[in-house]
Amino acid sequence: MILAEKGVVEEMEIDDTREARRVPEQKNSARQNMKTDNLAAAIHALTEVLREEERDREVNERGKKHLQKAMEMIKGVKAELCDQLLRRLEQATSAPMHQNSHNKLNGALTWAAVVARGEPPVKTIPTKTLREVVITRRSCDAIPEAECTPEAIVKRANEAIKNITKGAVVAARHMPSGDIILMTDTQDTKAELAANNGWMCEWGDKARMKCEMYAVLVKSAPLNAIDWGTPERAVESIYKQNPTLWCRALIHKVDKITVKQQRPHGSVIINVAALHQVNTLIDSGIILGNEYCTAEIFHREAWVTRCFNCQQYEHIARFCQREETCSHCAQKGHSDKTCPGVLEGSKPKCSNCQGNHTVWNPSCPERIAVTKSVKEALIERPKRYEIRAPDTEGFHYPRKRNRSQQNELAEVPRRAGRPTDIARAGALQ
Repeated sequence: MILAEKGVVEEMEIDDTREARRVPEQKNSARQNMKTDNLAAAIHALTEVLREEERDREVNERGKKHLQKAMEMIKGVKAELCDQLLRRLEQATSAPMHQNSHNKLNGALTWAAVVARGEPPVKTIPTKTLREVVITRRSCDAIPEAECTPEAIVKRANEAIKNITKGAVVAARHMPSGDIILMTDTQDTKAELAANNGWMCEWGDKARMKCEMYAVLVKSAPLNAIDWGTPERAVESIYKQNPTLWCRALIHKVDKITVKQQRPHGSVIINVAALHQVNTLIDSGIILGNEYCTAEIFHREAWVTRCFNCQQYEHIARFCQREETCSHCAQKGHSDKTCPGVLEGSKPKCSNCQGNHTVWNPSCPERIAVTKSVKEALIERPKRYEIRAPDTEGFHYPRKRNRSQQNELAEVPRRAGRPTDIARAGALQ
């Protein structure tokens, strides 16, 4: 009964909408019919007048008046018809242009633009990252400046791993944060070093090998479906709701993108261990709170990032080595929390464009340019990772077993008939 009443209400609403649309149409048609009736009456009166005697002056004067009135009405109807035709032509031609401009302003693409772009691109990871070993040295003693050169680090690393692998470290780099990046000769050498962490104590008691993580962005995810108590419980909640991922993806960490307004749904970042696991999550999706959520590659270049230390874009304060800059007055040496201009109420100044506004103002030309480039990167973002075979060019692998020609079996011509058990045994040796 309730559904029937809802259906009746919906039909009544639809009928009311149709009637509302018909009102101006009925007014226009009534006005047009009135003019047509007046024109027909004038033509009829003119016909009756002309049927009378032609020599009567009064009759001729009346005929001229009616004829002029009819001509004026014909001109008015003609002009109105032309105006209506031009108005409809303008509406028909301006509708696609308005739609295209609306799509451009909102960042939406038309079907023609989507088809012209072809297949979505894939994201390629350089093969050198498959041989990189990143050692994090948080809370470790600083390495002396004389030992921070690539030659000294490579020599020290090869001494530490000589009892673990037959491979070698061929290049190294000391990062400003104190971390060390080592480049091995092959991927097998990296795998052997990752399996044994004892050699890392050479770089400090708390030195650790950084885990490889590839981020996956899950949009419109129910945030209450994940236990955010500890990182381990967050990962466990993902596995409980997606049991098939236990043997398909290794999840290291789960994070959420915080926003000012607390909402029940938001974006979640899942960090997995390999590229093919990212493609697996993209293909299968994620189930959270009995809701299906789509996944895609998390592109950091498609986000507006601003350093809170120097106030410049495309990096964060954690790795910034520039001098501290105020976001209110653009002066060096202090932040906006201790800025005297904020207390005095002075006019702000942008440190990026030197305009009379704060750094985070949306009307800043520098911020507008960065936002535009981010939107372009978001439109052209790859949808999947490209899984490529390891690049072994330039590396020579010795044979594990060298046979002499004397030990190799000589080719014996095959005899006719079925082979005997002795012949089979000889062939298997």
